[in-house]
Amino acid sequence: MRAKNNWAKAEKALKEKEATTNVSYNTNLYVPQVSDEKPHKSVLRFLPSPDTDLPYQETLTHYVTDDNGEKMVENCPKTIGENCPICDAQNALWQAGREDTYRDRKKKSSYYSNVLVLEDEANPANVGKVFILRFGYAIKNMMDKLVEEEGSLGVIFDYDEGTDFKFIVSKKGKWNNYDDCGFKRTSTALDEEVAKKADADLHDLLGYTDPTKFRSYDEIAQDYQDRTSDAPSAWVKKNLATTSAHSKQKESSSEVKAETAPTPTAVAEAEPASSSFFDNLDD
Repeated sequence: MRAKNNWAKAEKALKEKEATTNVSYNTNLYVPQVSDEKPHKSVLRFLPSPDTDLPYQETLTHYVTDDNGEKMVENCPKTIGENCPICDAQNALWQAGREDTYRDRKKKSSYYSNVLVLEDEANPANVGKVFILRFGYAIKNMMDKLVEEEGSLGVIFDYDEGTDFKFIVSKKGKWNNYDDCGFKRTSTALDEEVAKKADADLHDLLGYTDPTKFRSYDEIAQDYQDRTSDAPSAWVKKNLATTSAHSKQKESSSEVKAETAPTPTAVAEAEPASSSFFDNLDD
């Protein structure tokens, strides 16, 4: 028997996350098959997360066009509650009146959730399988509206009280369009066996916000300065000082550790004996 989800706990976790804000981890993504001639049509069911109270994960990303016309795609450290030099530069761009550049480099949200495929016009073999759906503001706004109307996240993510989602994606110029997507009017319980299998097949979502997927402030700042010549002079001056301070602090910390580290004793001379242990592991 499946345990009932505590949606009040999930809603509290979402509020806490929003108060503090929030990659390449694209295994098992559900990608719509859409062309200029034919839209993608499927029916999905959003599912809870197996490893967190939050039913989905949010990531923030900067897409910066550099001086060579190439895209610098950067996971924004604010996703994990850290400072971001590109966000700091954004503030300077706005204050300098460079609104077009500001909008181009503004961080964008992506959301990741487990979904069960109930219908898939182009790929019937996907029916009954669990994937990860990446979505943006358009679908997130549909979710927020439904939750506001019904008063619980369970109306979307619950096995018994959730609502099926019509996932219809068409082409509008070079972009995907989600205007025809929407939740069905009434909630329906999934078959118990279907729900049990889906629950066992849920994918990990925490990898999208794994701190190791994000570069340090100094690394991002240096790359940003190297690849863009139009960073506001006031920001560059301030940021160089900040980056230098970060580096000096790290160097100072390393020196302190080196000075306070205990002096190796003669026991260290017995290293060959321990090395033979690791040599044996290769046999």
